[in-house]
Amino acid sequence: MFKRLLILILIACLSLLLTSTPTIAQGDPSRQMGAYLSTSYWDGCTLHCRPYVFLLLNGTKTINITPQGRTKTSVFDIDSYLGLNGGPYIRATGVQVGEDADQLAVSQDLGWAGLDFVGSLVGTDRLSYQVVLHVSWWATGSTIFENGLYKRAARVEGYFQYGDIVRQIPFTGVKAADAYIFSTQAPR
Repeated sequence: MFKRLLILILIACLSLLLTSTPTIAQGDPSRQMGAYLSTSYWDGCTLHCRPYVFLLLNGTKTINITPQGRTKTSVFDIDSYLGLNGGPYIRATGVQVGEDADQLAVSQDLGWAGLDFVGSLVGTDRLSYQVVLHVSWWATGSTIFENGLYKRAARVEGYFQYGDIVRQIPFTGVKAADAYIFSTQAPR
C-alpha cells in the first residue's frame, strides 16, 4: 500500500514538472545591449549642402534564454557617406556582425562597448564594397534610464574603411555627435 502511494506521488510530481512553464518564455529576449553612434562633419556647404561626412552605427546584441539553452545574435544598422571623394552612400539594416556574436561586445557595467566587422555591404550605387569597422565606445557619464533603456554617454574611437578609403573615428573637426552604450537591464 505504501509503495503504491509513493509511486502515485512520484508520478504526480513528475507530471507537474513536465507540464510547468518556464519563468522566461521560450524565444523572448532576456536582455538586449549595444552601442549607438551618430556623427557628422560639415565643411561649409558642399554639393547640395549635404554633410561632407556622416556615419550612423547602431549595434544590438540579443541574448535569449530558453529551456534549450542560451543563444546570442548581434546585428547592426549603418548609414554612411564618407565624402565626395570617399565613395558611395551605404545604408544597411540588420547586418549580421559575423558568425561570432561577440564581435559586438558590451561590458556589464556599460563602461565599454566594441564592434568589429569585416564583410561586404552594398552601396546605393548597387555595387558591393568590402567594409571594415573597428569601433570602441568608452563611457563618459553616469547611467541614466530613458525610453526603456539604461544608457551611458560615450566617446568613440576607431576606424571605418571601405575600399581604399579609411576614416578615423572621431572625425577631424566633428560638428555634431551623439554616442552612448545601452542595455535593457540595469548595469552591474
